[in-house]
Amino acid sequence: VTFTKRKGGLIKKATELSILCDAEVAVIIFTDNQKMSIYASGKADETVRKFLEHKDVPEVHTTEDYFRDKNRKAGGAGAIENHDRDESEDDVEGEAGPSRSMASNAAHAGVARGCGACP
Repeated sequence: VTFTKRKGGLIKKATELSILCDAEVAVIIFTDNQKMSIYASGKADETVRKFLEHKDVPEVHTTEDYFRDKNRKAGGAGAIENHDRDESEDDVEGEAGPSRSMASNAAHAGVARGCGACP
């Protein structure tokens, strides 16, 4: 799976979260060559300003947190092994790196502040 396809999937999920939960969403993605992509349900600069000025510390989840929880629920090591295999496949394609982790953190931070009506 290519970076472009995964980025499209992330933006689709961000759009769904925004529409279905009436949430303000901003996704900032940096590729490994520092090219930046931004998606926002409103004005990205206003959403980032709100984030920076927010008094409460947000609950941030990493990719490792996601797979650790998934593995714990599954009761085995399969999820971690699949994650490691996915990462090595991405490395071959040249798409792995901080951009995916940053995108994941941004997505999880948005979900952590969700509407309560969404799972």
